[in-house]
Amino acid sequence: DIACISSLPNMTCYVPSFIEDVEISVNEMVKIGKPAYLRLGLGKNNPVYQENLKSINTIYYSDEAEITIAALGPVINNAIKAIETMGLKNKINLFSITKIPINNFDDGLIQSIEKTGNLLILEEHDERGGIAEMIAISIMKRNIHIKQFKSLSALGYPNELYGDQNYHQVQSGLDSENIQRIITGWINN
Repeated sequence: DIACISSLPNMTCYVPSFIEDVEISVNEMVKIGKPAYLRLGLGKNNPVYQENLKSINTIYYSDEAEITIAALGPVINNAIKAIETMGLKNKINLFSITKIPINNFDDGLIQSIEKTGNLLILEEHDERGGIAEMIAISIMKRNIHIKQFKSLSALGYPNELYGDQNYHQVQSGLDSENIQRIITGWINN
């Protein structure tokens, strides 16, 4: 849905990451009065207060970070759980993507990628036409060197079974346990 809809001229896709983001997104959609799409998933409360949403929102940031994570929508909650379980807030810069197209890559995300060289992207969306492509193009245009790049995205129905959001996150490797495995492998390299 996001790949198709975001390609339409003057269209903005809102993908709230947290419960608080829904009201902010809807209010902005009404205020701007332009074509918009709202994609909802099961979210949680935001651990960081944000008065308004940008395309890229910083959740955790540390100058000591070794990994940059960018997540589209509520799947960010799995990253938060992984980071907090591992006690690695100071080792990971975490960014929430809530609007597509991404209007400003200079909101800390690109600087973090440049500094850490390790980028993990999470999205409950097909990899094609998602934030992985958008971020990768921005990185290439800026000629940024990446040591490690991994994109986790929705894989559809790999075992041909249906289930709830958590079930499909596990099937696609978007669950907090898999995110922890990736972080552990990268931190130890």
